[in-house]
Amino acid sequence: MIRGMALSSLTPPPPVLRVVHAIETAAGGPDLPGRARPFSLARRESAIVPFAVVATVAVIAVAALPPSVQPVEFGIGALLTSLAIGVAVAIERLALPAPLDVAPPIIFIAAVALIRDAGGGHEAELVPLFALPFVWVALYGTLGQAAAILVAYLVATTLPIVLIGAPAYPETEWRGAVVNAAIGSLILGTVRGLVMQLEGVARADALTGSANRRSLDERLVAEVRRASRSNRPLSVVMLDLDHFKRYNDRLGHQAGDRLLISAVARWRDGVRPGDVLARYGGEEFVAILPDCPPAAAMAIAGRLRAATPDGQTISAGVATLWPGETAGDLLGRADAALYRAKASGRDRALAA
Repeated sequence: MIRGMALSSLTPPPPVLRVVHAIETAAGGPDLPGRARPFSLARRESAIVPFAVVATVAVIAVAALPPSVQPVEFGIGALLTSLAIGVAVAIERLALPAPLDVAPPIIFIAAVALIRDAGGGHEAELVPLFALPFVWVALYGTLGQAAAILVAYLVATTLPIVLIGAPAYPETEWRGAVVNAAIGSLILGTVRGLVMQLEGVARADALTGSANRRSLDERLVAEVRRASRSNRPLSVVMLDLDHFKRYNDRLGHQAGDRLLISAVARWRDGVRPGDVLARYGGEEFVAILPDCPPAAAMAIAGRLRAATPDGQTISAGVATLWPGETAGDLLGRADAALYRAKASGRDRALAA
């Protein structure tokens, strides 16, 4: 719950921080509000392990089955494969920047190119291995990563034609590279679009269209890690419609639903691009505000209060991340501030 304090004027975060935040989101961050980064802790076992197993089995098969391969070049390719898997697992633990999420697929493309060359070029029949990064990015990546993967594939398949040439890489390889790139682009675009649609359904609140609790939990954890790594401010505002049960009892639950829908539509105009508005439960909502210091967060809370429709009021609790805090700690302080705001008369915003 949330309590009151005089509202200050909104101090927007520095433009440079907004640009950096946008670049991180485009290159490795969420496509949708609340969408976890590809190498987030929760997805590591379920997503990375199958790809790692297939890549490892393929490398072992190339080494064990005829024809023989050039050992040095193959060894470098095998090491790069291990490096790609290791970087994928380490990204979250080391809190590496979001743009580096694209590094493991690109490293693996380089590994396949070397292993392919060690096996004799086009005769090695290893082009299907290039599909692994395409499938990964289509399922879990971003549009920026998809573009990077496509460029990396074209470089890995066309550069040997130019630098090495026949017989390992005959001119007919140009045709295969272009056709495979076109098919890969179609797969990336189609699967990425379907995944985004499914995620939109899975991560949106069915009534209001805001992010749901699952999205809130995942995005807040990601933003806490980003803020802790970069030493940039992160604030949250927890909102609660005052006397919502009384409103429902007086006008009916359908009227209550319409109020929630209308309130979310109005509150969206009160937050900034890049902020996330999520339904916490019932008539409670949370706004996640990256790059937002305390004074700016209080000002946003004031805008949300002023935007609440149909003559209704809200109470709000505002908290800004402290060093060493977890997402649960931050949300808990905002909730405690909201409780104080409601206990002290409602219709106010208080800072934790």
